[in-house]
Amino acid sequence: MEYEQLIRQGGDLMLVGMGVVFAYLGFLVFLVWAVSHLARCIGSEEEKATASPAGGSTAISDDVPAVIAAAVHQYRSDQNN
Repeated sequence: MEYEQLIRQGGDLMLVGMGVVFAYLGFLVFLVWAVSHLARCIGSEEEKATASPAGGSTAISDDVPAVIAAAVHQYRSDQNN
């Protein structure tokens, strides 16, 4: 094989490889966009279905902060020993 023919084959192979990579990355961009769009559609339906009642309370009871403080104190005392 002559030098020019090797260079031409190398260039062809490079262009084919770059084209395949470009097409694959374009497909991945489309796939991520499609999954994101699908997740947004499903998420909005779930939010409507799981809406809390009008009189629902989301307040934390008085026991929860005390339990968290006790757990942090226990953890810190165990770490110092």
